[in-house]
Amino acid sequence: MKMGLRLLPLLAPAGLAAWLSLTALAAPPREPIETRVLIDGKTTGGWQAVESALTTSRVDGMEVLLFRVPVDWHAGEPDYPIGWPRIATSLPPDQGDWRGWDQIRLRVLPRTGAGSFPYWPLGITIRSGEKGGWEKDVQALQSGEWQDVIFDLCDLPFPDRVRHVGIFISEDKYADGTMLEFSIARLELLRYTAPTLVDFRPITDLAFADAKALAARVKLAGVPQGKTVPTELRLMRGKQVVATRRAPTPAGEMQLFLPLPAHLSPGDYTISATAGGRTLSSRIRLIASPWQEMR
Repeated sequence: MKMGLRLLPLLAPAGLAAWLSLTALAAPPREPIETRVLIDGKTTGGWQAVESALTTSRVDGMEVLLFRVPVDWHAGEPDYPIGWPRIATSLPPDQGDWRGWDQIRLRVLPRTGAGSFPYWPLGITIRSGEKGGWEKDVQALQSGEWQDVIFDLCDLPFPDRVRHVGIFISEDKYADGTMLEFSIARLELLRYTAPTLVDFRPITDLAFADAKALAARVKLAGVPQGKTVPTELRLMRGKQVVATRRAPTPAGEMQLFLPLPAHLSPGDYTISATAGGRTLSSRIRLIASPWQEMR
């Protein structure tokens, strides 16, 4: 059975619904955060495992759910003949209201007999409301290392009625006979209790030195609805500050522009953002434009 990514439908009875979004793989958020554990590794009760095995185990002193998938290119269900290994569970009603929570975090230790994982090893889904929810990919897992996979919840429809969470193997070229293992310590909701800069990145890491401005994306959490906090953008060359801008910023992700002075020299710079007491920075290179060379 080749591993196949299936977007719809997410299984029937008691469960193969869902489970969540990645933005991406990221470092675990630091303070200030509040958490609520949804799923831990103490029991497999309520879970369904299809074309896979799900047991409990202990790893590094923690109780975990052990999701094991033997890659089989020659078997599969009638509806999914190329194979679709997956696990899922239904949430009790008292855990289904996710309003007011910023992110969801999966703590996982992946292992593979192949030595390394493909770029998109897993798919995760959440189902909410009657037909709502979303499905996103986990990326860049490192075999043999504990990782925190964090997803934003800002685009989850019907966050007050989350019904199912689930995880499945993404489509990729796993070799036949490979054994995959995912030790899942917990799945938990995260909420920032104070304004916090959670992500910052310039739109490009290469720009012309005579550009009028540099664009960057910032993402804040923990900002009360309808309120803003000041975000300061700064461009530095070594220890010298060459440009700054302060802008009121609401919760969520937005693009800000840092106006640049005239006659900047080409070279390596650092661009940073500061908000909520946290600073994130990135390197950027400015190069001479054809117009500068003509002058």
